[in-house]
Amino acid sequence: MAKPILDEVYSGYDEAGHCWKTAAEGLTYCMELDRVDRVSAPDGERLYLLTRGSTGDGGHPTPGLVGAFVLEQKQGRWVMLAGDARMNYGSYGNAPTNWEFVKLGPSDYWGWLNTHGDMHQGYAGSWYIVLAPYGRKIKDLGGMTAEYSDAGACNGDDDQACEQKASDLDSTLEIDASRIQDKVFPLRIVVTGKDGGKTLAPQAWEFAFNEKNWNYVIPPGYLLKDKEF
Repeated sequence: MAKPILDEVYSGYDEAGHCWKTAAEGLTYCMELDRVDRVSAPDGERLYLLTRGSTGDGGHPTPGLVGAFVLEQKQGRWVMLAGDARMNYGSYGNAPTNWEFVKLGPSDYWGWLNTHGDMHQGYAGSWYIVLAPYGRKIKDLGGMTAEYSDAGACNGDDDQACEQKASDLDSTLEIDASRIQDKVFPLRIVVTGKDGGKTLAPQAWEFAFNEKNWNYVIPPGYLLKDKEF
């Protein structure tokens, strides 16, 4: 079902590599199908495809590629409603794997959830990715920091003292599907771990959705907001 569609989107299927080849930023990527999901919506059947791609020529700053597509069945054939074949996520030329397919709104508004991260000079962390259709394209509604650690930056004679003051923060994300009056459900993110060496009680924040800008708004005081890595 998915192969004929992706054959048109990318440069044909590579039997040897078991992937679809595509080019971006002068590099060749091998795109694989991460997941296929089907939804029975009131206006018809929909097909959601998520691809991820890697390149063997990339260094640390080279992203992987992600593709996301929403199709609707009309008169016996699949018609593209929204899609983006080449979105930059990941590092070392590899895209994030094991995406989740999630319901983001009460009126059959669906998308994909994941994280991607990086490390620079011992400072490590990751961001949430929330992909969903927006018009004819796919938009990342997220971008908020998911985890952060500066413990790897401790280097020298005072390693022990540095590690005692280090931060190591993690979080979990839930979609509040009880808010059926909202066009897009809010998110609830709970942060745990150590900040400046101090162990924190779990702290929760609600991320409301801004319908004008069509993205989630980082709430005041969000602990991970200004953590840079």
